[in-house]
Amino acid sequence: MLFRSGIGLPPYHRFLADLKEKVPAVNARAYYSREAGRYKHLEDAQGEEAEWLKKYEILQYNNMFGKKGKSGVFFPYYE
Repeated sequence: MLFRSGIGLPPYHRFLADLKEKVPAVNARAYYSREAGRYKHLEDAQGEEAEWLKKYEILQYNNMFGKKGKSGVFFPYYE
């Protein structure tokens, strides 16, 4: 909705939009690989897809458990 209305996305949502371009779908066990054209297990990720999935994992961990060191860039509403 923010994107379509021309309002700039917050950093967290901008990251998710960029992630969606590289990895359109992901869950706890698998992701959709644009390169392979099919779903693959997370541990089988390679190259740029693996890098994006690792960044997403770190960001999600920080959001869920990083009470002390929560990223102020991605989660400014926790400050």
